[in-house]
Amino acid sequence: MPLYELVCIARASANSNQDLRRLLKISALHVMNGGGVVRSFEANPLSPLPYRMRKHQEIYDKGITWFMRFDASPHLAQSLLKSLDFDERVIRSTVIKVGSDLK
Repeated sequence: MPLYELVCIARASANSNQDLRRLLKISALHVMNGGGVVRSFEANPLSPLPYRMRKHQEIYDKGITWFMRFDASPHLAQSLLKSLDFDERVIRSTVIKVGSDLK
């Protein structure tokens, strides 16, 4: 199973801490239910975005960037990315292949 890193920008809202926790939990459960292993999480505080981003018919200028490192099959990584595309709390997300083997 290759090692992947998910980079995600979540929207800032009044209850963004709860939204972020739910988003992290849903992402981790998606990986673990598919037979993958979550290695770590890292979240950066609310910060201005480099440029205005549009998603789900709204325009955002601030966001919370977070990272998740996980081992999973390529199919599982793509399905995670596809499920995050439909989540209204997510502004942008991408999956990067970091390594090729479980070490």
